[in-house]
This record gives sequence, C-alpha cells and structure tokens, in this order.
Amino acid sequence: MPTTLGKYTLGRTLGSGVSCKVKLAKDDAGTRYAVKILHQDEQFQELVETEVDTLTKVKHPNIVNLVEVGEGQQTNSKKGQSKNVKYIVLELVGGGELFDLVALGGRLEEKYARFYFKQLIEGLNYLHNAGFVHRDLKPENLMLDSNFNLKIADFGFAAPAKERLAKECSRRSSELLPTWLLRSIWASHTPDQASIFSLQQSFCSSF
Repeated sequence: MPTTLGKYTLGRTLGSGVSCKVKLAKDDAGTRYAVKILHQDEQFQELVETEVDTLTKVKHPNIVNLVEVGEGQQTNSKKGQSKNVKYIVLELVGGGELFDLVALGGRLEEKYARFYFKQLIEGLNYLHNAGFVHRDLKPENLMLDSNFNLKIADFGFAAPAKERLAKECSRRSSELLPTWLLRSIWASHTPDQASIFSLQQSFCSSF
C-alpha cells in the first residue's frame, strides 16, 4: 500500500534539504504536486515560516506557486507506521533545475540564455514590486516546468525589502558610516540593485 498524507498519495523523493524532504504526490483527481515534508527541528522553523509567508502573498508565472500548507498524518500502510508532520504543497515543476540543464547539456546558446534571463528578470521585478527580496538566487533554485519555462523557487531566505534594508543600515551604522549617508542609501536603494550580484553569479558563470 502507498504512503499517504492527507488527501495526497506520496511517491518517490524528488529532493531534500536542511529543512525538508520533497516528495512527488498526487491527489484523488490524479493531479501531481511537489510536497515538502518539513523536519521537526525548531531551528528550521523560521525558514519554513518565511517561505510560506512570502509565497502566500505572491503569484506569478515565473515563481513556483503555493497550493496548500497543512499538518496531518503521514501513513505508511506497508510498514504500519504513522507520524504527524507539517507540509507545504507546491505546484510540480517537472523540468528539473536550471543547474542540471547547464551541467548536463553544456552552456546555453545565447537565444536560450536571453529567454531564461528575461523570465528571471520578470519574476524578480514582480517579487520586488510586491515588497520582497529572494536573497538566495542560484541555478539550483531556478526550476524549469514541463514546458521549460523558468520558475524561481526556495524562498526560505526571502525577506521584506524594507526590513532587509533596515537591518543592513543598522549593521552599517555600527561600522561608523555617517548617518546622512545611511539615509541616502536607504532612500535610493532598490531591491533590484541588491539582486545584481546574484544574477551575475547565476547566469554569467553558466552561459
């Protein structure tokens, strides 16, 4: 008998990280999803809450879509085992990571690099206008759907843009930057500028 979690039947493991294990799942209608089964360790709770808080407030074709957040019994009928877990249900992005595409297929032709770069910029522009910064952009967190469209994923380190700037200015002030300069940086700074380095790391090294 299969392993179940709420209304979902769980399949193979798609991946794992410090805060969760990701399983392929399908509901009663046969629709497939990616389910993040969260580790119980309290040290990862903030990452989980951050991802949920961000994804509940954004929706864009180039951002992985949140379907459901829940808590329930994960039951393995074959082993006769059951445990209570918290989980996040996300749309299934079946094309794998951009990292794997480049690692297995080599550098992309310029027209394809332009295509993915445009989709990444559109997703980030929407995210920044919604008041969030991702803070963990890298090829491993850029997924491809079944039509090979790019999806930004893994929002565990995301943060509200203004909150992030406030913390940065506070840190800089301890390094004796003049107050007038801090205010100038805060007033003129945009989340887009904060992502330029990550964009360079994600794309320039790959293409």
